[in-house]
Amino acid sequence: MAAAEESARFKVHAARTDEEKHRVYRFRYDTLIEEMGTESVHAESVSKTVKDDLDDSAIQLYLTADERIAIAVQVYPTDRKGVPDAFAKNFDLDSFD
Repeated sequence: MAAAEESARFKVHAARTDEEKHRVYRFRYDTLIEEMGTESVHAESVSKTVKDDLDDSAIQLYLTADERIAIAVQVYPTDRKGVPDAFAKNFDLDSFD
């Protein structure tokens, strides 16, 4: 397979719809809970998702390979004015002012 054909199967997405976000939260559950065997206070066993309080203010990016999620990351605002209070508290951002 040629290099261009191989790279064509990878695609980066920003989760914008509830369905896309649910896919990301489900991917986290599959990876963290089922594959790695870790525990999370944010895991929901009925919906099989992992979602935390910061997700609503984060940009959810994910990479698919052959339509399956391979990687997911959260991106947060960098301007303190736009940073949610929970995030600022978790990472003690006010100490950097």
